[in-house]
Amino acid sequence: MISGLVSNCWQQQLQADMPIENLIQEAVERGYKAVELRQTCLGEFESGPECTPDAIALSNFPKLFPTVRFNIAMGLPIFSTTLTPDIRLFQIGLEAALAVSGQFTPQLRLVDLTTQFTEQSTSKIQSIVESMSQLADAATRSGVVLSAENSIQPWSQFRRIMEQQRISHQNGSQIQLCYDAANLLLQPEEVDPDSITRSLRSTEISMVHFKQRGNGRFLESVRDGDINWTDQLAALVHINFDGPALFEIESSPAIWRSLDTSREYLRARGAQFE
Repeated sequence: MISGLVSNCWQQQLQADMPIENLIQEAVERGYKAVELRQTCLGEFESGPECTPDAIALSNFPKLFPTVRFNIAMGLPIFSTTLTPDIRLFQIGLEAALAVSGQFTPQLRLVDLTTQFTEQSTSKIQSIVESMSQLADAATRSGVVLSAENSIQPWSQFRRIMEQQRISHQNGSQIQLCYDAANLLLQPEEVDPDSITRSLRSTEISMVHFKQRGNGRFLESVRDGDINWTDQLAALVHINFDGPALFEIESSPAIWRSLDTSREYLRARGAQFE
């Protein structure tokens, strides 16, 4: 797998005005090869109440760090029908994804932290799928791969919508999955994270997030907790996943130590990183 991290790991450092370029450089020196640039954690490279990424300024990143696989991550309501391809923030996300891609495939990852599924959502699934397909088509026309992360939506409904989008768009643009096993625990429905991981196809996954949950909260490192990472890693091997594996642990003053111990924890349980 390709070892990387999400920039919200550096939230405290960025709030202390540490340049994100310095943080990326240290990540490179520590052997991390991928950085997901998360809206709200881009430092001086975003502005305004919506934390709008500055695509022009970000375009310098591939020149400074040509070996780093960057992607853009944004919080947008992909599972509502209100997000349309012409919305400016979505367009800026596409522009930023292209700007930071360098030698790699441009990637825009969306997470929907606002849309709540209800019993009435079942009757709206087709409308949601059609809306998502419009976004995927717009991304493809721009040369960008679009991904959606499982987050607050119940997995059963999230999965149904993602599958229906893929099936209905077999000859078109399919939305990839940013898979986060720990997020499965945010829902009241009982799920088996190991079985879910084994049910996935590596070809549908754009990236995975590594983090841990315990005592009702996300932790500052990947260690023993609610997710059995030995089983999760075995499941990822089972489906032949070898893409970007991004740490998204809670930000802390000791973030580098937490990242390195998290990586070693997973290596001791079978993880193989480039």
